[in-house]
Amino acid sequence: MLSNYFGFNIVQEALYTKYEKGELPTFFFAFLHQIHSFSFFVLFLPSAYVIETYGIKKAINGAMVMTAAGLWLCYFNFPIPAGVLLGTSMPVCLISVTKMSATWFGPKARNLATMCVVLCFYSPEALQNIYDN
Repeated sequence: MLSNYFGFNIVQEALYTKYEKGELPTFFFAFLHQIHSFSFFVLFLPSAYVIETYGIKKAINGAMVMTAAGLWLCYFNFPIPAGVLLGTSMPVCLISVTKMSATWFGPKARNLATMCVVLCFYSPEALQNIYDN
């Protein structure tokens, strides 16, 4: 998950570089800048279906393969397909939290387990904001 977050930041920087050089039109840049949020909105329910059908291990392994492929594509200066892959793998990672807490923890501990994992998802962004300031 952490690699997905930092990978998406790398994709955003690469897109911005292409936009500054004039290689991307403004509308296309704005759309690609929001592809992560858009793909999460569109793929929320299908990723829940994938987790329920194939299991949490296979779904997370598939998401990590897409994340690794996205990071490699960004490394080789292909930020557009990298952003699509990272945006596609993100819903699977986030939705797996509730499945994991429902499977591994009892009813009284599910809320606390879900909260801890979600906080870990967003802590890199908080740390980066503290570091930047």
